[in-house]
Order: sequence, then C-alpha cells, then structure tokens
Amino acid sequence: MHILKQDRKQGFLHVKADTPEDLWLLSRLIKPGDTVRGSTERKLKIGSEDARNQKVVRKKMTLTLQAEKTSYEHETLRILGTITDGPDDVARGEHHSLSIQQGDDLKITKEWMDWQLQKIEDATKQARENIIAVLFDREEATFLRLTNHDHDVLAKTKGDVAKKNEKNTVQSDFWHAINQQLRDYDKRYEPRSIIAASPAFWKDYLKAALDETVAKKTIYATVSDTNEQAINELLKRPELKQALQQDRSAQENHAIAELLHAISAGKAAYGVKEVERKANEGNLKALLVSDDHLMQEREHGNYDHTERIMHAAERGKADIMIVASKEASKQLDGLGGMAGLTRW
Repeated sequence: MHILKQDRKQGFLHVKADTPEDLWLLSRLIKPGDTVRGSTERKLKIGSEDARNQKVVRKKMTLTLQAEKTSYEHETLRILGTITDGPDDVARGEHHSLSIQQGDDLKITKEWMDWQLQKIEDATKQARENIIAVLFDREEATFLRLTNHDHDVLAKTKGDVAKKNEKNTVQSDFWHAINQQLRDYDKRYEPRSIIAASPAFWKDYLKAALDETVAKKTIYATVSDTNEQAINELLKRPELKQALQQDRSAQENHAIAELLHAISAGKAAYGVKEVERKANEGNLKALLVSDDHLMQEREHGNYDHTERIMHAAERGKADIMIVASKEASKQLDGLGGMAGLTRW
C-alpha cells in the first residue's frame, strides 16, 4: 500500500491499494460514519422527466460518501454510503457504492486509532515490487528500479548518434549496450518483469538486440520523452499495471509451491477446520486464502466465520495472502480454499 498524503490532526489519509490484502484491510478499517472519497461512475438522466428523448448515461466522477457498509469480494473493496459531496448534478443524500480495486486510490477521513494507523504502516512495508524499467530513445537510456514507494535511477547511458549531415542512424552498439545493462540488472535484482519504454519506433531496434532471457520478461510501452516527466508518465501507463499483475501472479505461484512442499514435509495445514485449529493455537506463520473461497463463503453466509479465522491468524503474527490469480487459486481451492504454513 502507498500512503500518498496524511494529516493526522484532520484524520485524513490518502492511500493507494496495491494488493488484495490492502483492499481486505481497508474493508476492516473503514467503519460506518467514516468519510471516503474516490473515483466512480454513476448513472445520470439527461433531459426532463417527461421528455420523450430522455437519456441515461454513465458519467465518471469523484464522489464523497459517508460510509454505511463495506465488503471485500472478488478483488474489489465495495463501500456503500450516502453522497455528501460531488458534482452539482448529483443529488446529496442518495446512496452510492464505490468500487476500489488494485491500483486505485482512496481518501479516508475518520477518527483513527493508533493500532489502525499501525496496520496501514505495516501494509506499506510488505514485499516490494521488483521491476526494472528502461526509458530510451536514440540518444539516451535511463535505467530504473521501481518499488512500492518510489523509483530509483540506476544508471544513464548515451547513444552514439550520427551527425546531421550523415544518415540518421544509431550505432548498433548502443542497443547491445542497453541489452547488456539489462542482463546485468536481471542477474542482480532478479526482476519478474522488465519494462522498455520509448517514444516513436525505437523499441523495434531494441527488440532486435535483446537476449532471449531478457526478451521473455520485457513489456514494451510508449512514452513521450525520456526525461523525469516521462518517468511519471510511465508510472501511469497500463503496461506498468500489466507488469504488476504478472509480478503478483508469480508471487502467488511461488507461495503455492512453498505450501505444497510444506504439506509434503508435514509442516502445513489445509481445509477450514484444520486451519482454524492451527490459527487459534497461534501455530500459523503464513495463511493463504483463495479469493474464490472468500466469495463463496460470502454467498453462503459464512464470511464472518472465515474472517474470524483470518483475524486469529493475524493475531498470531501470520502473514496473510489472498490468492486471486487463476492457476494458484485453482490449486488452493483444491485444498479447501484455505491453507497455512505451521510454526511447529
């Protein structure tokens, strides 16, 4: 989770949810009466009530709600409440629901308790994103490492550009130098994804120079320049969201692999009853819960029971992961939708 802005005196917190766990945590922390503000869509009627050509359109807007109820389901935090602020054509006092997903930001104003703020702070310290990016054109390449909170500039290199009166080409050594630098960073940081971003058609030159090991991790994006402003532009690109989703899927698959190894070694519990027993004993160091399992439990009226198990595991200092990627979730569902690594 990112903390984008905070004013403790005003009880104001602006956060961005990065993971399903962030969304689940916020569903627990937001209580009836709290004020939340976020982007949404709402149906609006265009034209008078008796007009024959009256239209109903969906309009994007930012609304402030007084929360009445929250829920987490299918990788989405839903907040139901009454509208207290928004565009002039939206009636105050009407009910609306905000749907917050991974990558979305939310502004919350409430009377925060110290333990709640500590939970938010702990969420910002969870596993960092591990993505290498390169911004480049024919003259320069900037290498970055993206983390949950910021970006680090790793290096910059210059290209050998032809003079104006010569053919408009770039020495092939430049593209191979970028490839070599990416290979080095790949070995050092072991990123699950690499983003190569450039203006115009320069990506095609780099594609031809990349080694297979680097190429299979690389996602290509378009930016307007290669300066500091372009870095901010890259952070908003859909290609970055795609890379983060791939990174998350890889983390979940790794967690399932660890779980299966622990089961074979007799150091894991699976199935609701067995996991509940271990959680109540404080004998879980990690708890995996399928997103599909959470949704089914809600549909069957058993969600409160599932949350109590998760709370018990949390009190025992277990790391909690909500597994939502297709293959990993399928494997976990085959084990009862819930499993954990035991301490003893």
